[in-house]
Amino acid sequence: MGVANLLPAAVLMLLFAAAQGAVVFSTAYLALRMLKTSRGPAKVAAMAASYLAWATFTVAGYVGLGGEGGLMDGLGFVLLLCVSAFLSSCVFTLVWTLAHGATREPTHG
Repeated sequence: MGVANLLPAAVLMLLFAAAQGAVVFSTAYLALRMLKTSRGPAKVAAMAASYLAWATFTVAGYVGLGGEGGLMDGLGFVLLLCVSAFLSSCVFTLVWTLAHGATREPTHG
């Protein structure tokens, strides 16, 4: 069992984490569009609120489906989902706030 066997799993894990961050980002983006704002602090707040809603929904789904609460009974996987979503949400937040600032046209005068 070499590195070549682990590579597809690592790629799938990264794609899954990116998909989680994309869901959190799209929720925050749509919320800011509805509020008609795009300021940097509002982006960070929207991403934080969107992540908290996602994590709450994930944990509530686990509990609602009869989760026992033990790490080996599925809670460990749920916590892994929450951590990977948090990390990818942080990356999306950084890219979203920094990319918009880099594309902003300079003001003259």
